[in-house]
Amino acid sequence: MVVKWKRKWYDATILAVEGAGRYRIHYDGWSSSWDETVGPSRIAERGSVSIARKGCGWAMTTLGVLAMVAVGLLVGLGIVVSVCGDSPTVDANGPPVTAETVLGPGDKVHAQWGSSWYMATVLAVAADGTVQVHYDGFDDSSDEYVPRDRLRLIPPAAGP
Repeated sequence: MVVKWKRKWYDATILAVEGAGRYRIHYDGWSSSWDETVGPSRIAERGSVSIARKGCGWAMTTLGVLAMVAVGLLVGLGIVVSVCGDSPTVDANGPPVTAETVLGPGDKVHAQWGSSWYMATVLAVAADGTVQVHYDGFDDSSDEYVPRDRLRLIPPAAGP
């Protein structure tokens, strides 16, 4: 599932049902300090929303009520549709970034966010080996430190 936070959708996991229509969630890949309780208006099925790129608008349509939780609770879901064209996702078929891979600010990589891969620019490398990236085409509120297993090198372009 995904959860809306400040007009953006993030992969999340339901930790607990805290009453009728209230869910304790954890944002996947984020510290537990971001865990929160949300209502059904902020929850959607994974794959049912598009992530906005900088400068894109949004249109909201209502799907109605769908069965979402195994305990039989019903959740009203909305689908967000990007109105700015094609997706910025990429096919990350390059070699994985390992502990031995030398990276520096400005290097281009493919970075995994949720179940998709995106073009990203390295901003910094932390002492623990995680890599701060900026997702190309997104604003800097999406910048994050990611473990190296969520990064792939960009294969060289085939040419003459």
